[in-house]
Amino acid sequence: MRLIVLPGLDGTGALSVPLCSYLSGSHIVENIRYPENLFRYEDLAHWLEPKLGSGDYAIIAESFSGPLAIRLAAARPTGLKALVLVASFARSPRRLPPFTATLLYLLPLQSRLMIRVVQRLLVGKWGAQDFPDAFAEIIRKVPKSTLVRRLREVLRGGALDALSAIQTPRLFVAASRDALVPARKMDDFRTAGWSVEVVDGPHFLNLTRAEAVGDQIERFLAKQV
Repeated sequence: MRLIVLPGLDGTGALSVPLCSYLSGSHIVENIRYPENLFRYEDLAHWLEPKLGSGDYAIIAESFSGPLAIRLAAARPTGLKALVLVASFARSPRRLPPFTATLLYLLPLQSRLMIRVVQRLLVGKWGAQDFPDAFAEIIRKVPKSTLVRRLREVLRGGALDALSAIQTPRLFVAASRDALVPARKMDDFRTAGWSVEVVDGPHFLNLTRAEAVGDQIERFLAKQV
């Protein structure tokens, strides 16, 4: 099956490369990269819709892209056979006003100290030795203004109302050690009738636990064929 993988806040798709590599053994995988000037879910949906095509496909959405994928699936596009969200959410994972996103402007995102903090919170013991350099390269390519605006979009809400409107088979894969998305957010998906699985790992599951996440996705997709 053709798998369309939607990225996290950075929009580069780099953090999903290990998962895409794992799944490419049995599927056609498209690791999507967002244009730097797009940050609103509505605008990203308009940009992505023509790329979905009319053949059969499944969407796998990481973190930030969860609400976007939910909105797309709720519109019942032709060809969508399954929807998977990984370490994501249907509404803002934190109760913070949108303007707090601007605090990112004050943080030295490319500093070694900041990247070490990110590594500890979002990667933990599963991080590779080269993570600091690799993550610094990812962040260097994304304007800070883009990150701020996307984070603001997350804090403005989500797509909770659309969860129950999705009729496509759907799976939510949660991270057991997620420092960004509280475990209680799984209840939104369970209440809406989603299948829910938990993988032991940090928020960056697609990066650090690609095989475990990939196995969950493979088992789920096998049931839909």
